[in-house]
Amino acid sequence: VDGLDSQAVDAARALAEALAACLEGCSPLDTEASSTFAPFYIPCLGREITSTDLALATKEALAAASGAYKQMVDVQRHDHKNKHTLIPLSPGARDDLDSTSFARIREANALAAAHLSRCVTIDVYPDFVTFPTLYGGLDEHFNFVGVITQRVWT
Repeated sequence: VDGLDSQAVDAARALAEALAACLEGCSPLDTEASSTFAPFYIPCLGREITSTDLALATKEALAAASGAYKQMVDVQRHDHKNKHTLIPLSPGARDDLDSTSFARIREANALAAAHLSRCVTIDVYPDFVTFPTLYGGLDEHFNFVGVITQRVWT
């Protein structure tokens, strides 16, 4: 793809796969959620998008895209207090999770702390009973890197 740094994209893929491997076999974070964490990444152009980039699109195009996005995708974004934590753990998490899962999440968080910033949780269509959730952040090339899993409201 034109404009993408293939080494940066490969590094994003490898990091996403490493995060998912850390979380393999982890107990669900919600009582009935999936214990599967799949690697997930969105490549960027190697830099943060600026207002100059958006100025290239017409106001009408931006308004149409924004309106379509709001109608099509119901997303709740939760910024993490610690911007380098992939999966925030509550103070009682050690008691709520088995020791292996707790250790795996801490391992994934350590990997994220070394390579990601601006970590967030993104719930897609959270009004549904079962919905996808992304845990991730930005790597040094501004690629969004993380894992996707399934959550359940109980």
